[in-house]
Order: sequence, then structure tokens, then C-alpha cells
Amino acid sequence: MKWYSLLSTIIFGGLLLLAGCNGQDSFVNSDGFTTESTDTDTGVVIRVHIPTDTITIADRITLDVNFQWAPPANPVLVSPNFDELDWTLIDTSTATPKLDNGKYSAQISYTLEPFLAGEYAIPSITLDIFSNNESKEYQLQSSPMTVTVLSVIDPADTGEISTPYDFMDASVLQTLESHSFVVPAFVTGMILFACMLILWIKYRNKPEQTTPLSAQILLNQVAHEEYDNPVQGYSRLHKALMLLDSQLLGTSEIHSFVQVCERAQFSLDQASTISPSSMAQHTLELLGQQNGSNA
Repeated sequence: MKWYSLLSTIIFGGLLLLAGCNGQDSFVNSDGFTTESTDTDTGVVIRVHIPTDTITIADRITLDVNFQWAPPANPVLVSPNFDELDWTLIDTSTATPKLDNGKYSAQISYTLEPFLAGEYAIPSITLDIFSNNESKEYQLQSSPMTVTVLSVIDPADTGEISTPYDFMDASVLQTLESHSFVVPAFVTGMILFACMLILWIKYRNKPEQTTPLSAQILLNQVAHEEYDNPVQGYSRLHKALMLLDSQLLGTSEIHSFVQVCERAQFSLDQASTISPSSMAQHTLELLGQQNGSNA
């Protein structure tokens, strides 16, 4: 055997010893970080992918586990325990297995969330491989990975809350502090103004209470008062009559008094010879009779 053939054999054998039975590889691409492991006996391949190796404590990361096999190999995924590594498992999703050129592929995705800043391990993902022709069991593992979790708090932050007026000149800031009472006083004034406005709106058009007592008071005033302008007397009497209860207002006498008052407000020529005081006195007598009968 020539020397170069012997050298090639030695190098090839050394590479096989270094690789071992299972081939493992890790590589970085534009989509993130991926590790790939292959079982040389069964041809089963497992790929583990993360989109990045650096996140913050406010982020989540998705771990995609993809494995391929061909019969008679039958791989079974061993569920990783993320709790031991301080990850919080948020969600797990499984894609439907696919068949392509006699090979099956399946994918499981894990959504993980960190708790504190630090270095977090992505554990080795394990496949237990069974063969339909043999009772022998194989095991395939991916390479572990590390994710760096950064804090969202600036390390230089001492916890002090800075004033929002840092951009102002010192003299302006001093003026604002010396007049710090202005804002509370303004707010208090606005509240008082709103309360007064509500009270004014509530009571500005408060109607006069229409009780028999108010009608009787007006009737007494008309009965004992002389008016320089007779129209004013008829107008006051009409107002008093309209305050009476519906039963008394519906009588023929009171109804006729109302008609007299309405005509007199348009023209005294249409009014009767009965004065407002006389009609008011007569109405008071009817009102007294009604109160007496009710009693």
C-alpha cells in the first residue's frame, strides 16, 4: 500500500472516531440558531431552532423541534422539563406530520418566557427511537443552547425619579415652586363654579307650586285689591282660577268666570259688568263650600 493511501485511511478513521455514532452540528443563519443531530444507525434527524440567542425579560422565545424519520424507525419525543431551567412554558403547538419521498417529518413548538435576567439553557431535546425489526432502543439528543436574557432596567438607574422640569431654567423652576398653590386653587375654583352652575340650572325655572292654598291667596288679593288697570285684575283672577282643582274648575260658574277673564284680556268691551273682585269673592265662597263638604 502506498504511503498516501495509508495516510488517507488514518485520517478518515480519525474523523469517524471524533464524530462517533451520532453526528451533531450547529450552525447560524439569518433566521436564528439551529442545532442538528443525526442517528447514523436509523437515519433519524432532529433539528432544534431558536430565532435569537438574546432577548429581554419582557420577551418570549419560540423553540421549534423538528425531527425526520423513515420506517422501520419509530422516534418518540421525550418532553423536556423547562421548569428545572427557570423557563415558564406558555404554550405548546404540534404540527401535523408530513410524508415526503418516503420520509416522515413532525414539528413541535414551545413558547417560553423568562422570569429574571441571566443566562438560560435550552436543554438537549431527546428522541427515543424504536425499531419495528429489532427490540433494540436507540436514543438521539440535540446539542444544548444558551439564551441570554437582558434586563429592561438600565444598570445605571439608581431608582431616583427625576423631575419633569429638568429642561427648564432654574429661575423658572423656582417660580413654579413658589406658586405651587395656583394649580390647587384653580381646580378648587372650577369645582365651585361647576356646583353653582348645576344649582342654577336646577332651580332657575322652578315652577310655582299649584296648590289650592296658592289659588286662595291670589283670590283673596284680587277680592280685596283695587286695580287702576282693570285688565290687570282680570289677568290675576284668571291665574288664580287656573290654579283651582279640576273638579271646581269644571263647574259652569267658574268656567264662565274663566271665559270672562280671557275676553277681558283682549278687550274690556267684551268683559261683563262683573268686576274681578266680585268674581274672586264668589269663587272664595264656592271654595269654602267645597272645603266644608270635603271636611
